[in-house]
Amino acid sequence: MIIITDVHAIIAAVAIISEANIMTATVIQNMATTTISANAKAEVSFQAFSQVDL
Repeated sequence: MIIITDVHAIIAAVAIISEANIMTATVIQNMATTTISANAKAEVSFQAFSQVDL
């Protein structure tokens, strides 16, 4: 029973770590998406100013 308990503990720990990694990956992905959005907006603004200059 102790061995089974240890295995369950290890499985639980791995599951928690996996979940944390997924959350971290999601946060990083959200940050990347936000950065891309900011860059896209900056590009659009730059193009708009360029057209105004013309």
